[in-house]
Amino acid sequence: MNGLVTARSALLQQLFKLWSTVTHKPQNEKSSVVILPPDRCDEWLQAGAGASGDFLRAWPAERMPADAAQQGLSL
Repeated sequence: MNGLVTARSALLQQLFKLWSTVTHKPQNEKSSVVILPPDRCDEWLQAGAGASGDFLRAWPAERMPADAAQQGLSL
């Protein structure tokens, strides 16, 4: 299962790079994060422009755990 998630993630990254190069000039990014439940990823990828807006919902804060960053840790 983990290999499938990794492969899907790599594919999504490649698709985003291809899509972003044909939709705007380099260094002119106008994108945002869309958090999806894992079971809706395929639906998101197959949605048309009109249906894409249905996915833009606030993600519940309790489902986004956060930890304090360690000092000296760079991302």
